[in-house]
Amino acid sequence: MKANKIISINPTTNNLVLEIEDEVVTKLNETIYIAELMPEYQLRLYGDTQQFEIEDIKERNCKLLRNSGFLQVHARFFINSNFINRIQIEEHQIELVNDVSIPYTVEYEKNIENFLRSVSTINP
Repeated sequence: MKANKIISINPTTNNLVLEIEDEVVTKLNETIYIAELMPEYQLRLYGDTQQFEIEDIKERNCKLLRNSGFLQVHARFFINSNFINRIQIEEHQIELVNDVSIPYTVEYEKNIENFLRSVSTINP
């Protein structure tokens, strides 16, 4: 499905609000696992049952993803941090709960380290 822009995305409730056509807004209950920056200024969102393509990506969409619990792990990939199953350090791969593996690069290791610190608990 093609869309003009992301209005909001809530990774906890799985609500995704998109502008499909000029001023036509659609709210969907779709879990988004991965966002991929594509060539030619497109953003592709991968969900449970659908893919969405945002034609004219702007920094606003990337910022919205970051502020919605998505973690940039590669120049092309953002992942929904709520669905990380395993991080394979030596292979530079992140496995999601839907058995999809996404590569991460050294440039984004700091994001992964910050994420791991945020979910770690220290036992006294």
